[in-house]
Amino acid sequence: MEATEYTSYVPIFIVLALQIIEKDPTIEGLYRVNGSKSEMKTLKSKISKYSVKRQDYYPLLSNADVHVVCGLVKEYFRELPEPLLDDAVYESITAAITGGDLQQDAICIIVSTILAGMEVVNAATAYVLLEHIYQISKYSDENKMTRTNLATVFGPTLLANPMTKMTIRSGTADTIMQTKILEAVLNNWKGIKTLYLEKTGLSAHIIKATEDSR
Repeated sequence: MEATEYTSYVPIFIVLALQIIEKDPTIEGLYRVNGSKSEMKTLKSKISKYSVKRQDYYPLLSNADVHVVCGLVKEYFRELPEPLLDDAVYESITAAITGGDLQQDAICIIVSTILAGMEVVNAATAYVLLEHIYQISKYSDENKMTRTNLATVFGPTLLANPMTKMTIRSGTADTIMQTKILEAVLNNWKGIKTLYLEKTGLSAHIIKATEDSR
């Protein structure tokens, strides 16, 4: 991805980190293999001392081990005050799953509508991250990270049960549901993406910037 029009909405660290990870999406264990904790701590400390400019971040991230960069991405979203994806995503898809009505069209309409109604920074960041995760999953034969595996990694981080507001500390039942919800989103991402483009002009900039660089 290139830092173009949509970077005013998406944190520059995320834009550049995902760009670097996508340079070789075939690396085995992306987001599953743990990076060195000491290297993560050192890199995070260095980044915090730099101004938010591409020329400051990019050399630091591009010279780091990719699993360290993946670890920082996961940590970034874990440390957000609130999960990135709206409570409505959890509630709506949970209702569809428990009601046995997990139809593709319904998921696409529900999620695209929720994304389009989110605050612009969260919506843009969620779009870019979900698109990234979907792209990584396309190389699962090489990187061994299927949509299920990626949903297992990111589900508890990006979603929370609004009844408990527990993410990383959530119980087993919540974790299983969070994984199922994100997997359902990834399995229907192409349709969600298409509808989202129709609902908001912002997505046109995001999709163009993302696809032009692939």
